[in-house]
Amino acid sequence: NWAQELIKNYQPEAKSIFDYKPRYFSLFSLDKNFGKKFENIYFFRPVVLAGHPFPKNVKIEKDFKKIKGKVDVFLAFDDLDREFDPQKIIKRAAKICRSGALLFITTNTYSGFEYQILGENSSRLVIPDRLNLLSIESLRDILNKAGFEILELSTPGELDVEIAAKALMKNSNIRMPDFFKYIFKYRDEEVKEALQNFLQLNNLSSFLRIAAIKK
Repeated sequence: NWAQELIKNYQPEAKSIFDYKPRYFSLFSLDKNFGKKFENIYFFRPVVLAGHPFPKNVKIEKDFKKIKGKVDVFLAFDDLDREFDPQKIIKRAAKICRSGALLFITTNTYSGFEYQILGENSSRLVIPDRLNLLSIESLRDILNKAGFEILELSTPGELDVEIAAKALMKNSNIRMPDFFKYIFKYRDEEVKEALQNFLQLNNLSSFLRIAAIKK
């Protein structure tokens, strides 16, 4: 819904969409008409269809030079933190995107509470699943240098507090400020929920989503 709404507002006439390393087909299967809106749907690699028919307008394209300047929408969902060189992916996106094209990114960010509070004790810091964790500030800089302007940046994550509390429960010797140890041990779920809401509102959750437009 997030991506579709912004496409409707900023690229209603979009003809081509590139989904980088898709892991699922939900974006095109939840709304059967979504894929029909595009003349070309490019996947960087094959995707598991889970019983969904493969649309005729889908192409597997690994050669970025062939579609240079031809893409209206670029999707990178849950990819950057799994890449050896995240900056390279954004530079590639800039080359194949037309002026006015939309770039959608979801990723984990080191700026978020989970990684800031737990550090190496985070259970999700598993290579290669979390190969690179960029901060919000570094992502802003990379996108700007690649020629993208950020339209929307938010951290709608809901699990930071729960993950940190469970980690402390499992290992009471984890180093973290006493203030948070106190909250996790003695305060009720309402307080923990309020803390998570605070993280979301102030872009301090560990799950990040960005929508940007090619200048």
